[in-house]
Amino acid sequence: MALDACFLSFLTREINSRAAGARVEKIYQPGKDEVLLTLRAPGFKSRLLFCCTPNCARITLTEKDAENPAQPPLFCMVLRKHLAGARLERVFMPAFERAVFVEFTGKNDFFEPVRKFLVLEILGRTSNLLLLDEQQKIIEAIRHVDLTVTTGRQMLPGLRYEPVVPQDKKPFCAACEKDLAALTGNDKPLWKSILDTYSGISPIVARELAFQAAGRIDAPAQGLTPNQRQALGAALAEAARRIAENNCTPTAVREKETGRWIDFSFLPLAQYGPSAESICYPSPICLVEDYYEKSAESIRLKQKTRDVELLLQRASARIERTMHVREKELEEGKKADFYRICGELLQSNLQKAKTGMKEITVENYYENCAPFTIPLRPDKTPQQNAQLFFKKYNKAKTSARVVADLIRRDRADLDYLESVFLALCECESAADVDQIREELVRTGFCKKNVRPGNRAASSSKPRKWVSGTGFTILAGRNNVQNDLLTVKLSRKDDLWLHTKNIPSAHVLIVSGGKEIDDQTILEAAAICAYYSRAREAPKVEVDYCPVSHVKKPNGARPGMVVYEGYYSVTVSPALPAEK
Repeated sequence: MALDACFLSFLTREINSRAAGARVEKIYQPGKDEVLLTLRAPGFKSRLLFCCTPNCARITLTEKDAENPAQPPLFCMVLRKHLAGARLERVFMPAFERAVFVEFTGKNDFFEPVRKFLVLEILGRTSNLLLLDEQQKIIEAIRHVDLTVTTGRQMLPGLRYEPVVPQDKKPFCAACEKDLAALTGNDKPLWKSILDTYSGISPIVARELAFQAAGRIDAPAQGLTPNQRQALGAALAEAARRIAENNCTPTAVREKETGRWIDFSFLPLAQYGPSAESICYPSPICLVEDYYEKSAESIRLKQKTRDVELLLQRASARIERTMHVREKELEEGKKADFYRICGELLQSNLQKAKTGMKEITVENYYENCAPFTIPLRPDKTPQQNAQLFFKKYNKAKTSARVVADLIRRDRADLDYLESVFLALCECESAADVDQIREELVRTGFCKKNVRPGNRAASSSKPRKWVSGTGFTILAGRNNVQNDLLTVKLSRKDDLWLHTKNIPSAHVLIVSGGKEIDDQTILEAAAICAYYSRAREAPKVEVDYCPVSHVKKPNGARPGMVVYEGYYSVTVSPALPAEK
């Protein structure tokens, strides 16, 4: 969800109480929509994060660092010019809207005291971060908004800042029991009536108030009993009191079964029932940092996975198109014998052929002297036609051999991309996806990202388990890790596993100088089958052999090996039960 004005009011008050009086030490812009200010004061050091990404816009204090580009963006350079060394005076919301002002004081080039403001507007797709001077004139904005984007407020350097237009509603901080007549005098659902009456609240707060009053979120506004009306008035007064007294109970809710984050608010949430669990945090900052960190990681993972998936789809489609053309060329190459026979028979019957003939029928001594018609080019002499057939024969023969090799290479590339796609589907973090993208760059299927300051992604480690009898089992997350396990991390007496004739992760049982028991082999084989294309199959055949029997050919794609002297076992795909 986006931060509503209610929760934002608690958040800004906490940030103000902790950061007011601190100096701006460093300024970074790690992403196009994110700015980090390092703040320092006696006994205090933290980072103030501004984020205006539409689905996770926020302001918070964080202790986490972020990777920064070697060349800072323009907005970051402007902030450094105006705010480096400045003192943070206060963090506040001038109105009960989703716009947070951070006031700074400092000196200008003439050492005169000046005030500057950073304004974060949390408005979904139109979220923005602006730097204002003392006269509320825009110095710079992280997103320039002109008449080509909107017919409303423009946000360009040099223009006067226009505040967020307030909604034609009553601020929720002023909610009271006197509003009951307006809330229950319409035919809307109660939660919708609450949402349409007050500004500054999100649907989750409106639904929670309806749930507290009527016991369900879809209760009609007009159908409340006297007790329910009384409960609604009490809930409204309690929520408004919380805001006035800064009495926040930061609560996040997630699904018990999947662990997926659902929502959060400034008051306890009961509307989701037993299928969800509520997590209370000690402060709004702790909630925001935890909630958005996990949500942002999930969003980054989905986005990066989708980007690489599109790369794989485009690469596969390109190879399939090329294969289709080459298969046609291969069919043409199969006519080599026809061209040779035409040339030889024509060479033997030159005395019968004449210039200008379109075809000639001769006896085919390869087919018991059966009649055989040879097509001719009338603009060529018989000898020239014969030489033309021999030329086509040589070309078709060479082409058939070369094209057949190219088609085999194309099929190998498609098999390789399928193995990459299989690894992509199993990615658990953005770092896993970055590692796969790097693999595609090295193998030439993806162009290198040459953006200044782009650092190599941190490498993830192979998956790891311990068998029931104490042996370590490792499985590669992608083809690069598969090679790492098979070629570098393994010892000759370790056991290597792979599904038979099906793309899968490379699995390694670390022997540690001991004899590996059958139960461990079955456990590792089930893991190998689970991380294969045949995961949904009831039974999968898995090959295993000592690592010394596995070889990687020179120049082979990542993850491609050959092996011999192996045994096979049939298992059901499964992961070890958690202990």
